[in-house]
Amino acid sequence: LHVPALSESALLVQATGETEVIMPVNGRYDITLEGAHCYGECYMGGPPVFLVEDGAASGPVPTSPPPAAAPTSTPEAVDGTETATSTPLSTGVPDPTATITPTQTLTPTVTSTDTPEPTATSTLEPTATSTSVPTDMPTVTATAIATVTETAVSSTATAAIAKVDEDASGGETAVFGFIPREQASWWLLGSAAVVGIVLAIVGFAKRRR
Repeated sequence: LHVPALSESALLVQATGETEVIMPVNGRYDITLEGAHCYGECYMGGPPVFLVEDGAASGPVPTSPPPAAAPTSTPEAVDGTETATSTPLSTGVPDPTATITPTQTLTPTVTSTDTPEPTATSTLEPTATSTSVPTDMPTVTATAIATVTETAVSSTATAAIAKVDEDASGGETAVFGFIPREQASWWLLGSAAVVGIVLAIVGFAKRRR
């Protein structure tokens, strides 16, 4: 802290009663103040100190230069009955015509915000897929074979019985005109065996299902 000096020396008195003589340097006293020893309870920096100067006139220490005196006018001497009058100084009364202009107030402006519209999303429709079904069924094929075979055998047997023609020259009997009599029985047995094999295959296929 720097304090202007009014004398050649001063007495620095602590709040606890301790005193110290200090000398001014360059026309001022350099005083170091202690910091506060508490936190929220203190409203000032630290303990106060008193500066007492020797031989200084009692009175308040001037903090600012005194105001300058207002100039006064001296009336001039005028011959005759005229008297000198002085013009009064301005008292600083405000002009009654001056009015206070109200300040401009800010008006809030409303800004519109764009609301996002929902967008349509395309949904995939299920498509029908064709599955190929096998047309050749074992049951149909086996039945057709069996039917044709049985019909052929029956027709062959009927034709063989109905169209028996004896050959007068050779003494042999011909079936259908080209099968000898001795071979007709073998043809019948072979046809029956083929029909049995086909029926066995069809039955085995049905059991596996």
